[in-house]
Amino acid sequence: MTGPTAHAPAGPVALVAGGTGPIGRAVATALAARGFRVAVHYRSRPDTAQALVAGLPAPPPASPGASAPPTSLPTPPPPSAPEPADASLMTRPSTAQPSAAPLAGDSPETGRSVTVQPVQPVHLAVGADLTAPGAVEALVATVEEALGPVAVLVNAAHPGLSAPVPMADPDPGALAGQLAAVAAHAALCARVVPGMRKAGNGRVVYLSGALMARPAPGFGYYGAAKAAATTLTRYLALEEGTHGITANIVAPGRVVDPGEPEDLTPEQADLSERLLQRMALGVFPSPADIARAVVTLVESPAVTGQTLWLTGGEPIGV
Repeated sequence: MTGPTAHAPAGPVALVAGGTGPIGRAVATALAARGFRVAVHYRSRPDTAQALVAGLPAPPPASPGASAPPTSLPTPPPPSAPEPADASLMTRPSTAQPSAAPLAGDSPETGRSVTVQPVQPVHLAVGADLTAPGAVEALVATVEEALGPVAVLVNAAHPGLSAPVPMADPDPGALAGQLAAVAAHAALCARVVPGMRKAGNGRVVYLSGALMARPAPGFGYYGAAKAAATTLTRYLALEEGTHGITANIVAPGRVVDPGEPEDLTPEQADLSERLLQRMALGVFPSPADIARAVVTLVESPAVTGQTLWLTGGEPIGV
């Protein structure tokens, strides 16, 4: 493996798994704005991933003669630095100047066979089925070859349920799909952590969900899988803290993208209204809100093993 080219831009590398969902897109945008070179993982939407990567702001160039990007995490910019903003998805040429980038889309993803579309040398779009044998190894190796060692892993990749599945009406395929996502999270962590140990620092952020603690009928498989991956992330925090690695969880409730119209069923609309009535803030968080929370954890070396609930103040019984 030769690593990044001699003229690679400066900035540590962040891998965003499930990067074409609304939260993944917002996170990729926010990290790029903070100076990271971002690898955006996708499952089946290469065009979306390419457009996102083409629109990400570029980090400052490397110093003359630099042979590789630094592995240490960047110093947070002053408060006046731009924050991600909601907008419709759009593309930009690789020479565009940094600016707030687009947010839109749907659910996080897990993927198919590994492919890569380098849209610009600063960032990368990578397709993979994280549940396939060898796919995680191939994915991370591709990122390391193109950009350098992974300093930050944000995992927003998780399959949704096509329909609620009551516990008394088991669906083995649905359960297997949910548990496969847990195994994929464990594999991602196991693959990137050795490089973080070598660097002496690293960040892992797992995108969980309120359904792991606030049950809703038909979402037992999903909630159980999110809870399992959350527990693994907390154990990672315990085991890797002395290596300068932090691991945290962001657990959103219902997330609404202001720029994306929704087509809710009557049942979904009723549930949404009932949730809204329970919330202290009276408004659902947006993907940009989730991304800001992720960036806070990435930039906080003293915070680890924590779950940050982003539910608009909805009471969560934990």
